[in-house]
Amino acid sequence: MLKKNMRTRRQFLCSNVPTIVITPINPKNFDQQHHDNDTKETLENYGYQIQEVKRFHKMTIVKLMLSKTEDVIKILKDNDIQIGYSVVKVGPFDRNKSRPKSHFRQCRNCYKLNHIARECPKKRKACKTTQANINVCYVVQHPSNSVQCEVIRKAREKLSIKLTRKEDAFLKKKAS
Repeated sequence: MLKKNMRTRRQFLCSNVPTIVITPINPKNFDQQHHDNDTKETLENYGYQIQEVKRFHKMTIVKLMLSKTEDVIKILKDNDIQIGYSVVKVGPFDRNKSRPKSHFRQCRNCYKLNHIARECPKKRKACKTTQANINVCYVVQHPSNSVQCEVIRKAREKLSIKLTRKEDAFLKKKAS
């Protein structure tokens, strides 16, 4: 129960505290030993109120927690932010982006992407075996969520999600 409360608190803080990520445009020129205090001082000179500066382990990426939402909007609009001798790029922090693109979140309730069962908008659980809620493609007879569907393949290519060995074998078997 204690772990569940900590997880809920962490999710609340992550979703309600404005967080951004700073990435150097040319990481070769970015000083790895550049101290977090120097980064904080430089950004405070620009007029931002910073709560916390955290560098990702052995990376040139820095995570900032800002005090005000207005500061987040302002820093995202700024293009030329110079820290030390490096010009940096600023973007919002996405905790799911750190995973490889081949991994994605899929709901066990409705089997759709980008949300999990706990956050699912559907009331009832979809039956995976009978596929009662899955439409059939009218051009080529296959389920609309199948890897055989050209639309699904293009969407996966766009997200850089490669076919698994099973899916590849399935497509080769269907083609022959």
